[in-house]
Amino acid sequence: MFRRLAFSALALFMAAGAANSQELPEFAECSTVAKFITSTPVPPTEFGLYRNYQRHVEQLEELSGSGQVAAIGDSLALRWPEESLASLVPGAQVFRAGMSGDRIQHVLWRIENMELGRISPAMAILSAGVNNLNTGDAACATAFAIVTAVEKVRAVWPETRIFVLAVSGRGLMFANNDERRREVNALVAKALTGRPGVAVIDRTEDLMCHQQGQLNWWQSVQDFYWGAEPACEFYLDDWVHWTPAAYDLIVAEIKKSGQL
Repeated sequence: MFRRLAFSALALFMAAGAANSQELPEFAECSTVAKFITSTPVPPTEFGLYRNYQRHVEQLEELSGSGQVAAIGDSLALRWPEESLASLVPGAQVFRAGMSGDRIQHVLWRIENMELGRISPAMAILSAGVNNLNTGDAACATAFAIVTAVEKVRAVWPETRIFVLAVSGRGLMFANNDERRREVNALVAKALTGRPGVAVIDRTEDLMCHQQGQLNWWQSVQDFYWGAEPACEFYLDDWVHWTPAAYDLIVAEIKKSGQL
């Protein structure tokens, strides 16, 4: 029964496409099944994660009107300092809807189910994709899902300026999935170039202090026995999450690109 339902859903996806992203030439050679997997909304799979989603809904209920600043996506969105987001639009309310470990499928589900239409932000920031790479999703399918998420946000918030964060590095010397990560960023930038009200913010090289992939045997030994710390001010010791300085760098870049 489940298999029949899955095949039916895939058939509908192939027939109707996933919004406009399905028609973009950048994704024409990408596996239909891979795109279906990454762009099909998936609800939270644990009670704790669902409770976090409920907190986002409750926060939405407390907000009203327009002009907010929203950050949606994974743990980078979740950890974004509120005062940093608020500085983008002085006096604006802040809505953070990030969740640790979220892949784009989960972000899409929350976009569709959070009743985002309650508010009309002046600015929205999307951070997603790195967790898809960690679970082995193809670069083209990951990029496809990011573009699909942008289209979903645009459908809900037609007047909002949308800023898409390029997928940043992670892991020792930022070497994890580095080739696929770069491919994702190139595909997303190409697919979104020229779209009104949408900008890709890519400061990944600066965030990684231009160290990505420069892993040698001594650093491997250090990490194995003692744990290597990033020699870079923008990353915490886990080589995954950002310091306040990283958020400041991104905010400064957004302000430079703010007039879309």
